[in-house]
Amino acid sequence: MLPRERQFRILELVNQRLSCSVNELSEELSVSVDTIRRDLKQLESKQMIQRTHGGAMRRPGVLLDPTVDQRTNIMLDEKRAIGAKAASLVADNEAIFIDAGTTTWQMAKQLTANDVIVITNAVNILQTVIANPRIDTIIVTGGQFRQGIYSLVGPETEEQLQRYRVDKLFLGVSGVSLDFGLTCPNRIEAQVKMKMIEAARQVILLVDHSKFDKVSLVSIAPVSRVDLIITDWNIRPELQRSLESAGVR
Repeated sequence: MLPRERQFRILELVNQRLSCSVNELSEELSVSVDTIRRDLKQLESKQMIQRTHGGAMRRPGVLLDPTVDQRTNIMLDEKRAIGAKAASLVADNEAIFIDAGTTTWQMAKQLTANDVIVITNAVNILQTVIANPRIDTIIVTGGQFRQGIYSLVGPETEEQLQRYRVDKLFLGVSGVSLDFGLTCPNRIEAQVKMKMIEAARQVILLVDHSKFDKVSLVSIAPVSRVDLIITDWNIRPELQRSLESAGVR
């Protein structure tokens, strides 16, 4: 197991159990106690865990899965600007996925391309695009409804997404990290996002600057799987350079 993979597994275990001892992690991952201590030191330096005497505990806030209503007005100006830029990238007659999320919702509100096919797993986004006469076809996935999140998830959703191939995916996530990639707090939500990524010719990530250097519970994909990131003007220049070095526009 590569160090990055091992550290992500440590992060998952600490987040799931709330705390883990060095000995537990050493036994579970079949590596030395000294290796675990070095990993914990690196994870703490990135503010992903909180070290304790003899182990580590979950850093407060890493597992938060706030509702759409709680997130809608956070960074609203940034989300509207990101949404406007994303909407401008949709060409006439394209087929697109719009992922569940508050920033992707802002994008859906500003679509102006003609004869677009929109596929979404978000009920609030469905309600928005229904009112847009420019859109040719609207497809909403089946699945389990997540109360407060307004998304449809689960095996039925994943099965349906596998049938499609789209020009562009407009994706939302909870965290973006060069080390740990794209993450979100919910396992079944992550599975749906993975299927969307697999079925899209171009993956476009919509995130405000607060999502960078954050890691949530479940891994979705490495940053290199993203073709384009649309973010706001507050992204750190050194982070932008690092992302571009990783092949992301």
